Amino acid sequence: MARRCPQLHLAGAIAVVTFLTLDGFAAAQDPAGRFGRVVPLEGAAQTKAGVELLHDQDRRVDRVRWGRSELRLSRPVHTCKVGTAAGGRLLVILAGGVHAELSLYLASGDGELRRYSTGGGRLLSRAFNGAASFWPAVEGRHLVLFGFARNADQNPDVELRALDFDAPGGVRVLASRRLPPTASGWTVRHDRDDGLVRIDIDGVKDPTQRQLEFRHPLAPVLRASSGQLQFGEHRPGTQTRRDLWLENPGSRPVKGLRLEQPLPTGFELAGSMPDTLAPGAKHTLAVRFAPRGPGTFRGPLRLTAEGGRPIAPVELIGSAVVESRRAAPAPVAPPAPVVQ
Repeated sequence: MARRCPQLHLAGAIAVVTFLTLDGFAAAQDPAGRFGRVVPLEGAAQTKAGVELLHDQDRRVDRVRWGRSELRLSRPVHTCKVGTAAGGRLLVILAGGVHAELSLYLASGDGELRRYSTGGGRLLSRAFNGAASFWPAVEGRHLVLFGFARNADQNPDVELRALDFDAPGGVRVLASRRLPPTASGWTVRHDRDDGLVRIDIDGVKDPTQRQLEFRHPLAPVLRASSGQLQFGEHRPGTQTRRDLWLENPGSRPVKGLRLEQPLPTGFELAGSMPDTLAPGAKHTLAVRFAPRGPGTFRGPLRLTAEGGRPIAPVELIGSAVVESRRAAPAPVAPPAPVVQ
């Protein structure tokens, strides 16, 4: 499923704000501002779209109230624009002045209010006060895709970032790409089979820079407890077993789990493998090493799931050694007699 994003405006601070979900992209360009109304600052504090701007004694904006939360800007500013989106879950603050900044606030899935700022001393375009636009989602969670323009007088550029607001420990950058001034827009595609999000960028001459790809945070995931299983040395004809933990830390079940190819010679599964692994579930996969002859045995254990999505392989390593018969020790000659 693909979603075409509008043309980039390099003079604008935000080029596009889009939510992505596993069930497809629910995005809407909204000129009327029903979902992403921009609240301009003009004199006294205002309340629109549930957002209230508060001033300090010098009539600079220093706080923003949003629902039951009060957000304090990193520094008071004279110019500020605020937009809300996705049913009020996303709050975007563009604070202008000498030290311009762009901040995103999102109520995460667990109800925690999380903040992400462009930081790093990035200055927004001088023209952002009149050019800020929002294309918010009607619904969505977890993933926000946005671009922002930086104008250093003669060298404007655009950076595209994908953020996971529900990542453990805080907001996580899933992918980013700095775009040349020739970038004119992008198309977002989401493959539900492999869980990958692919962004095709228009107006870029370098073919290696035309696409940005990353895994959706809600995509089915399967990971093993180790990337390698060591079985050590054993005699031919004997057996030994090692356990491997399979875990699905994602939010959707992994279905159609199976071996992509037979196990390497000398190795075999010692138990069953489930067809489906539910979100948060773990499964012990037992592997048996049963060499029939001497030698070193190694090779990958490859798993795949529904849709042909491969799982990271696990390397199996073992060796079989034949005990050599020790030769009988040579007789020790008696000591020569001592001649007086």
